[in-house]
Amino acid sequence: AVLAKALDLSQKDSPDQVVNAVKSWLGQNQKWLLIFDNAQEPDVLKRFLPQGGGGHIIITSRNPIWGSMARVLPVEVFEPAEAVDFIFPQRI
Repeated sequence: AVLAKALDLSQKDSPDQVVNAVKSWLGQNQKWLLIFDNAQEPDVLKRFLPQGGGGHIIITSRNPIWGSMARVLPVEVFEPAEAVDFIFPQRI
């Protein structure tokens, strides 16, 4: 719902309409990054994934069963300062 509002999408009546409107926008636009943090199960997330578009999706999870729908990249646990440096390498 927050993403639909930020994109100024008019379909804001029901949760399903919001999800479909956001997925449609993402599927028709480029240069976006969608992050699902600490996702539990692939089946739960599938309904939120856009098809097409010119963006990227990052899914973080402690569950190792994502290989059927995503390329798995193991990442060691960062210390807080390492995490900030990884996400914002050019920060001042």
